[in-house]
Amino acid sequence: MNIAGFAVGMACCLLIVIYIRHELSYDQYHENADRVYRIVQDIQTKTSNRVFAPISPMVAPTLKKDFPQVEQTARIFPRGSVLVKQGDKKFYESRLVSADNEIFEVLTIPFIQGSPEHSLARPYTLVISKSTALKYFGLVDPVGKILQINDIDFEITGVVKDAPENTHLDYDLITSLETLAEWGEMSNWHSTMFYTYLNPMLISKIFLVRLAILRTNM
Repeated sequence: MNIAGFAVGMACCLLIVIYIRHELSYDQYHENADRVYRIVQDIQTKTSNRVFAPISPMVAPTLKKDFPQVEQTARIFPRGSVLVKQGDKKFYESRLVSADNEIFEVLTIPFIQGSPEHSLARPYTLVISKSTALKYFGLVDPVGKILQINDIDFEITGVVKDAPENTHLDYDLITSLETLAEWGEMSNWHSTMFYTYLNPMLISKIFLVRLAILRTNM
């Protein structure tokens, strides 16, 4: 009885340690993870205090323009379920996001094919994960080819490694945010649908508090 109880206790402790290590490993694979911040929206009233991760798309360009302490910013817009077609292959995909090209400077998303410098610089361009490339194209090089997303043609400009398990950002397809440049929500301060990340020039406590920046779980 004592040995069995001891063994069960040790097993439980080991499982707890493994779980905690996994949780603390989230997003630690990013280069300079200690310099990656996500800006959040903190709404305070007399009776409550609510924090939201999505904020206005205007925040990132405004910070980059008006604050020299900001080295780089990038926005991500989660898109939800979409219909993706390539020839006779048709699948609904749920892990699609739109992003600024600068996302590859702020976060570590390793490229297998293509280049991070300009992959999402033009409208209607698309970067896909390795598993997505195999799913739609097999062993054929997908760069330069077209995927239809909700019946709109997107040119594939790069292939990246699959998102690791221990990340807050799941992706299989990343479309250029430039595609949405004329969308009215892109200039709307009241629109709260975009995740916004930044790298500060210097880790300044006063600067971070001033901007009401909360660190992500990195």
